[in-house]
Amino acid sequence: MARRQLDVTALFHFSCVPLTISLARILLSDAPIALLDEPAEGFDEEAAARVVATLCASAGDRAPVIATHRTSDAAAMDRVFDLVDGHLVERTA
Repeated sequence: MARRQLDVTALFHFSCVPLTISLARILLSDAPIALLDEPAEGFDEEAAARVVATLCASAGDRAPVIATHRTSDAAAMDRVFDLVDGHLVERTA
């Protein structure tokens, strides 16, 4: 098994150490999908953008799946789905 390396420097700029450790553990795992529920919750817009950018840049060959209410987080994703009347509907441009 190859060792995964991660530059967590960007994550340590945040004041929430437990969140930083949780994000680093997810990014260092070998799971093919990184499922994150509101990873930038509690941060201002600038810090939230850095969290999401770091997660996406560090995902490597894995698929980051982010559940969020922030439209700015969704804007960083390749594909976006909305929950409409209990069904997932892909957002189109």
